[in-house]
Amino acid sequence: MIEKGRHLNIDRELRYCEYCVTHDLYTIEREIHVLLFCPLYADIRQTYFTATWLSSVICDQLFVTILTDTNHKNSFTLAKFLYAAFEKRQSFMK
Repeated sequence: MIEKGRHLNIDRELRYCEYCVTHDLYTIEREIHVLLFCPLYADIRQTYFTATWLSSVICDQLFVTILTDTNHKNSFTLAKFLYAAFEKRQSFMK
């Protein structure tokens, strides 16, 4: 709903995560939600996130830390997480 909502002119406050809605969680689907909060991707986080990321308090600062990490290995890890999350989201949406 992040991109689709923009193109369909859906108000930002109504761009709910379709997975979370099926579990009665009306959460706005934003980048931080996908990366850190959405339960759909919990197993993927366990697979791809670094130990430091997993042990950190989940907050806006962790989001910024992950996205601005200059360690190439961590950037590659993030890319693998995003690819796996996109694949999982695609299969959920079918």
